[in-house]
Amino acid sequence: MKLKKLSGLSDIDNKLPLIEKFVARLKKGIKQDIPIVEVEKTKRTHQGVSAKPVHLGLEKGQTVKLFIRVVDEHADLFAININGKNQPLVGDFSIDYMPAFNKSVDMVANVIRKGQAQFEKKQASTPKKATTSNRTPPKNKVQQLQALREQVQNLDEVIAEKQQIKSKLETELAELTA
Repeated sequence: MKLKKLSGLSDIDNKLPLIEKFVARLKKGIKQDIPIVEVEKTKRTHQGVSAKPVHLGLEKGQTVKLFIRVVDEHADLFAININGKNQPLVGDFSIDYMPAFNKSVDMVANVIRKGQAQFEKKQASTPKKATTSNRTPPKNKVQQLQALREQVQNLDEVIAEKQQIKSKLETELAELTA
């Protein structure tokens, strides 16, 4: 397979074959959609190496961040964070040999699948705060989506309470006028 030559970190984008193949294989492995694939615009130094982070927001709320560097004009995945925690890289993440690449991505998918229940439990145990309009909006899109869903749920609860009060008042009014 002929790989695209990269001159630097600025050449890393969503269309990079390494990212496309990683996302496609991860979707298959975790059986979830990955609605957010975002190559962050700034270079960050991770473990003393200049790299470009790629943020993946999974359907059920977990996040994966890939750190990609350029080595010998080729993209190299050298670090992975799952929900903010560094994960050891096991296997070969080079797309030169797809069976090894697929097995490595499947191991990452296995970690994500096994951690989903614990992640959901942690999310459920965190106290829910009432959203106010004067706070700063969350930074990433997954957090924004979660905040909007919480806001919708809170509003639905308020509406249900108000409808109960309204129906109670209507029955009292009907009793008084009858």
